[in-house]
Amino acid sequence: MSRISLDKILRLRVIGIITKEVHGRDIIERLIKTQTMDLQSFEWQM
Repeated sequence: MSRISLDKILRLRVIGIITKEVHGRDIIERLIKTQTMDLQSFEWQM
């Protein structure tokens, strides 16, 4: 919830930025939980 009113374009930009940041956070969290420390740990590298 925003404390100020945003126009449609700015609101969509903010939503996109927040989505990207949350996704990045989730990916980093998963890498830490699975102790991924090496580039060879990724399935697509095999």
